[in-house]
Amino acid sequence: MRKILVVLMLVCALGLFAQIPAGTKSVAVLAGETSDFLGEGDFGFGVDVNAGYFLMDGLEIDAILGLYKWGDMEFALGLGAMYHIPFSPMLGAYLGAAFTYMTAYDGIMAVPIDGGIEIFLTPNNAVRVGGQFTLSLEEGGSNTLNVVLGTVHYF
Repeated sequence: MRKILVVLMLVCALGLFAQIPAGTKSVAVLAGETSDFLGEGDFGFGVDVNAGYFLMDGLEIDAILGLYKWGDMEFALGLGAMYHIPFSPMLGAYLGAAFTYMTAYDGIMAVPIDGGIEIFLTPNNAVRVGGQFTLSLEEGGSNTLNVVLGTVHYF
């Protein structure tokens, strides 16, 4: 048992230095369920397409295009940043935030804050599982909590 723990600690420690290098590009397709947990408890479904570029090792900027079904169909455009924290060649975490414009409620601004894990199936393809809290910056907007699942390709 002790040998297994030592091997796991070494793999995780060595993986911390394997950053996604600067200049790498990414494309992500993420789907999620949304809940207005502070309001009426309504649920919705959304799909985001993100295009990213790594400015430096582990630090990515993203352009975001979203389509959401929350009563009426809504669109979102955004720009954000994400930091990737690798634990091993197969597993990493990410944290990020964005500034988005959504067509809901005659146009509102919001700040989605993301976090989760990435499971690398190949060196360039990963499955992303996480959560997102979206903070509305407009009066009448809803703060939402999302569960997100998707795929990411790095090139």
